[in-house]
Amino acid sequence: MTIDLNAIKKRAEAATEGPWYYTEIDRYHISPDIEDGAEIAEAYAEHNAVFIAHARQDVPALIELVAQKQAEVERLRTQQARLIAELEKADKFSDELRAELFRQQLPGIRKIVEDCVDDRRIETMEDLKDFYAENRARKIEADREVYEAVCGMIKDMLEKRKEDD
Repeated sequence: MTIDLNAIKKRAEAATEGPWYYTEIDRYHISPDIEDGAEIAEAYAEHNAVFIAHARQDVPALIELVAQKQAEVERLRTQQARLIAELEKADKFSDELRAELFRQQLPGIRKIVEDCVDDRRIETMEDLKDFYAENRARKIEADREVYEAVCGMIKDMLEKRKEDD
């Protein structure tokens, strides 16, 4: 449902000034001023007369409330877009930090792996899995990328050893 708030506002502004009142004289008469007697409308039921009389104050109040809520929704949409952009920027920065950490850790990990292969502590991929689990437990930080890089290094080193032997 689409509401044309500007059209409603124009109709409310064009209506006779309020507040409106109603009186009962064989029917209910709605007018802006009881003493003036200029009738705005008439109703056959009191509840309708009450509604019509209060509409003069209620409609402008509702228009203002809807306008405030629309402004709040727009403010929240703008804030949401800004927060999403900040989150995306933070995610990108996090990825960059992870990549840099990986680059910094790799030489040390390579040295540990080379020593283990040279000392024949790692001779199979199963040995590598055990080595990885032990070192992770000892808080050598390694995520999936590091693990995969280490596996590649070990494979290369083991293949080279086979060629040399």
